[in-house]
Amino acid sequence: MNIKNIFVSKRGGIGDVIMSTPILRALKNKYPDSTITLLIFAHTVEAVGGLPYIDNILIYDKKLSTSVKILKRIWHYDLALLLDYSYRPAFLAYLAQIPARVGVNHKRASLLTHGIEEDPLLDEYYEPYNFANILKRGIGLDLVTDDLAKIDISPVSDADRHHVEQLLKSHGLGKKPYIAIAPFTAFAPKDWPLENYRNLIEQLQSKYHLPIVLLGTQQKAAQVADFPAINLFGQTTFMQMAEVIRRAKLLVGSCSGHTHVAAAVNTPAVVLYGPGSAKRWFPQKNAIGVTINLPCSPCQTQDRVCGEQLCMRQMSPELVFDAVEQALSKFCS
Repeated sequence: MNIKNIFVSKRGGIGDVIMSTPILRALKNKYPDSTITLLIFAHTVEAVGGLPYIDNILIYDKKLSTSVKILKRIWHYDLALLLDYSYRPAFLAYLAQIPARVGVNHKRASLLTHGIEEDPLLDEYYEPYNFANILKRGIGLDLVTDDLAKIDISPVSDADRHHVEQLLKSHGLGKKPYIAIAPFTAFAPKDWPLENYRNLIEQLQSKYHLPIVLLGTQQKAAQVADFPAINLFGQTTFMQMAEVIRRAKLLVGSCSGHTHVAAAVNTPAVVLYGPGSAKRWFPQKNAIGVTINLPCSPCQTQDRVCGEQLCMRQMSPELVFDAVEQALSKFCS
């Protein structure tokens, strides 16, 4: 197959887009002279916009004018890799007369030239390998020789490094070691109860006397305002947050964009798993996963998440503290 222009759609959250970077990098390695155009949501651009193997980024919204611009940009491309399950990107690839349109069928089978059924073992493999499996099953393109366990984010600018340095100094940290905690995810059933995080922080400070830095959005800041920690909620951009994580000894949090960032910047992590599959989302290096393995876990892929959060509420602060101790001993000595 002669491939010069590749259209990739990955509409989703920041973590989802970061997890697609190994496939984008592998495609560029396979076809170094190709042009790779990535379609994503606006709030994820900062995370991957500076990566050298992505040539063009298109921002998706539902405006007709935007669809027309996208259509013109990808007209007669050679390959469309549809990593999300969305109908509209597949329709645009169809209208653009891209001859090879690869993806999971879902509700758009008629728009794909190489549609495949969802792998029933999806939760058993690290997500970039699931993406590679779409290409292998769809058009026989094997990318697993690449290091698909390595994920990337955009390089941090000097200005952002300086901002973070000054921000940490303003909170009395300077070059002091600290542990970062990201207590919220974009999907509430994955969140560990806040009282457990408070308990964990108290245990960590009692034994290790390390400052704790809290990361999150401004909208959630009030919920952790009285925690005995340095609250940086809403005080950083995405890339500045990534730099805060890069400087940390360790990141603790549920499966979220924060934990994928930690993997990308080589910061050790303790990651809590409940509804989501640890095998599918767990960082492949320098990380310890915590789960209590209920008979119903994982449930997120099957769209049957319960409202009781048993998998997260039954995860004790002591269990997570033990995992943090293991991580500090194994990765941070």
